[in-house]
Amino acid sequence: RNGRLLSLANTFFLGHRYEDIGIATEPEARGLGLGSACAAAVCRAIQLRGRTPSWTTSPDNEASLRVAHKLGFRPHHTDQLYVINIPIPAAAQKIKDFADGAD
Repeated sequence: RNGRLLSLANTFFLGHRYEDIGIATEPEARGLGLGSACAAAVCRAIQLRGRTPSWTTSPDNEASLRVAHKLGFRPHHTDQLYVINIPIPAAAQKIKDFADGAD
């Protein structure tokens, strides 16, 4: 719209056989089907590469769940998310220490 990008979709995680899709749509353009159209195009491109599109979202992201369902995705499994609840520089040091064999 007026030269502004309103929606996009891309693959942001590549697995052995799967490519996970992510979409972003400007708030004023939501509900117009732009995210669905972008994601559908990415799905087709993934399939042309002989791979399988996948969709990951949180269970409370209703908009994402609606788009996924509209495109034919169905729930497969639920993952558990783990996070480090410390500031990033400290987390980076802990990860480095672990990789170096320290406890």
